[in-house]
Parts: sequence; structure tokens; C-alpha cells
Amino acid sequence: MVRMLVNHMVVDEMGENVWMPDQLEAAAERVRRELIEIAVDQISKPIAHEFDIKIDLNRIADGTSILVEASSRSVQEAAVEIRVDVRPVDGRVHIERAGGRVLDVDLGDADPEISGHLHHRLSDFVATSIAAAIAHLNAEMQRRIGRP
Repeated sequence: MVRMLVNHMVVDEMGENVWMPDQLEAAAERVRRELIEIAVDQISKPIAHEFDIKIDLNRIADGTSILVEASSRSVQEAAVEIRVDVRPVDGRVHIERAGGRVLDVDLGDADPEISGHLHHRLSDFVATSIAAAIAHLNAEMQRRIGRP
């Protein structure tokens, strides 16, 4: 039984502050948009020149999945996919790169807007994701160079 609403949170029957579901979703959506904006900003012209890059968004049962596909323009079949899931979980936004890093975000850093501190954390997350993808693509390109 909900007793009162304070700053997008409800105080439940145990006296605990709990985020409203629509606020959780809105914060997760802000984080997802911020991740994509940062990625677009961080992908340099030389990277964009060498690789075809495609970003797809898919709704999953409990959040959003961002799938980034990059393929080499100069070496056939050298490609990589990076999947990042963004989902609200227990009053936080959980960000996970498949096979890689996990980042838990306090909702207070994403509501009502993205804080400067969170922006820096997301920027680091994106930078390490891009670096991992480029390393994978470079290895794939080296394996395929000179193959018929």
C-alpha cells in the first residue's frame, strides 16, 4: 500500500522510498539516449571512414538492447557486433555490454536529467566499448589480409 508520493518516489508501507515505474523507464530511456549520443560523438572520422557502422535499437522484455554492427570497408568479412542492454532494475539503471563491462547507475544521477558525473561514467563506458570493438576488428582484418 502506497502512503505518499515525493519527488517521483513513493513511500511504501515499510517506509522505504521506491521509484515510480514510469520514472524508472524515463531514466533508463535518458541513459540510452545519452549512450548513443556519446557513441556518435566518440566515433572519429578515421573510424567512420574505415568501417560501416549501424546502430539498431530493440525493445527487450525489461529494457532496451542497443546493437552496434561495424564492418570493415577494405577487408571482406571483418566485422564485429556489440550489444549493450539498458534496463531499469531495483531503482537503478543497469547497463551491460555483452561479454564485457557492467555499469550500474543510481537513478538520482539520471532523473530529472543526466548529471555531469554520470555523463563522464557513460563516456568512459562507451570509450572502452569502442576500443574493444576496434581491437576485435583489427585482429579480424589481420587474419583476413592476404587470404584469397
